[in-house]
Amino acid sequence: SFADPRLWAGVLVAALAAAGLGYAWRRRAPLAAFAALWILLTLIPVLNLGALGRNVFAERYLYLPSVGFCLLAVWLAARAQGNMAASRRAPVGACALILVIAPYGARTVRRNPDWRDPYTFFSTAVAASPNSPDMQNGLAAVLRFDRGDLAGAQDHYLLARTLAGQRRPPEWDQAEAADLGLGLIAGEQGDFHQALDWLDLARAADPDDPQLPSARAGILLHAGRWQEAGIEFQTVLRRNPDDANAWNGLGYIAWRYEHRDDRAETDFERALRSLPLPEPLRASLEESLGAVQCEQGRCQEGVAHLQTAATLSPNDPELRTNLARALQAAGFNVTSIRDVT
Repeated sequence: SFADPRLWAGVLVAALAAAGLGYAWRRRAPLAAFAALWILLTLIPVLNLGALGRNVFAERYLYLPSVGFCLLAVWLAARAQGNMAASRRAPVGACALILVIAPYGARTVRRNPDWRDPYTFFSTAVAASPNSPDMQNGLAAVLRFDRGDLAGAQDHYLLARTLAGQRRPPEWDQAEAADLGLGLIAGEQGDFHQALDWLDLARAADPDDPQLPSARAGILLHAGRWQEAGIEFQTVLRRNPDDANAWNGLGYIAWRYEHRDDRAETDFERALRSLPLPEPLRASLEESLGAVQCEQGRCQEGVAHLQTAATLSPNDPELRTNLARALQAAGFNVTSIRDVT
């Protein structure tokens, strides 16, 4: 709006910048003109607000322009020193440098601890920008994955989806991320009906999110609706044939529900060929593959996979028990927990 004083402040700054550039050009100060032009030219790509992301004010857009700004500042300082007596140049320059370094150094020292870990970073960001759905979703994810605080994560996801809906226009991607997080939490809590309702809301907000079929398949599988889960896993594989979670899910369905151990073994092996694999998923796959092979009477092969799983997840008591049983079935003499290594 032309009634917004910020518009006229911007016009004034632009006019002063243009006047300064013209003055430098007429005074034959090529270095100053170059520095000013550098700032302008490197800002032009990010002046197209329609082509930028939602967060149009970000320090990364000033990284390149700041080179010109620093060069211009040094040029101005050098010109100012040139008008001083030679005996005063060094102490005045040193004082000016200290006045610049001290506050920025102190600010850097205060800011550095915020980057210690994801929880500290997002907690600080939420405190500074409590109305940002992005930051609320980020903190929720950290609470869920890193801290196991499902209740805290749920609160922040709910706040994020409310804030996303209040934006003009609404930030549907952040609302979808919050709905997805809420659905996964409900699934972990065993409320599968509520979990699927949240995922339906997420799909309505963003039907093309590639995470949704995988999340929905996992919840359907835990709910015992394995036929529907199988369809969702197939949808995931049509988009990404190397998705280890989808192969794992299909292997589990073939093993536990269809009683097709040969198919389950093939699917688990296919999942293990998908790289990179998180250690917990690889441990689960190795354990499942070893168990399937033991059920087929091939415990010698199965033991090797179970031992790999035990190495990856050494504190899993159920896995240790399964390994002990496999070792006994394979003919090993297991008499103590030390033998299960």
